[in-house]
Amino acid sequence: MNTIYMVHPNNHLTKLDKFTIPNLESYKTALDSQINKLTNYNSKTSVEDRLLNYKQVEKNYIGAYLNILKLLEGVENCCTTDGCYDYEQEDNILNSIEIEMIEFKKNELKLKELKSNATDVVEPRRESIIKVEEDMVENVETHNVEEETKS
Repeated sequence: MNTIYMVHPNNHLTKLDKFTIPNLESYKTALDSQINKLTNYNSKTSVEDRLLNYKQVEKNYIGAYLNILKLLEGVENCCTTDGCYDYEQEDNILNSIEIEMIEFKKNELKLKELKSNATDVVEPRRESIIKVEEDMVENVETHNVEEETKS
């Protein structure tokens, strides 16, 4: 299996493996629960509104990135069983990625705008990405330990 890398929004490479997508999905789910908690909070102030808005935009941002990674996974399937490469399927995947990139960029711009307007309220995006990457490393290390114990 070829290794696929995707340039992460903060210009880091993300290795697309069996841990990348599940970790991003769990992060997106965590953002969902934070949004629900903020939505159900009884006495909203403008600070909570801004934080809620930021979390929703961040969730959409992560979701768009996740969609791109899932589409990118499909590139591996372009090599057919008879050894031929299906360029038409690859073109379809790349066209889909192009469409998702528009949504991704739109959310990225909204996120930057919200950050510049409310730096006191909004947690830095870099810390969120580092947290996701740390979780991914922990999952890989845990998986490696499990593999070693099985051997």
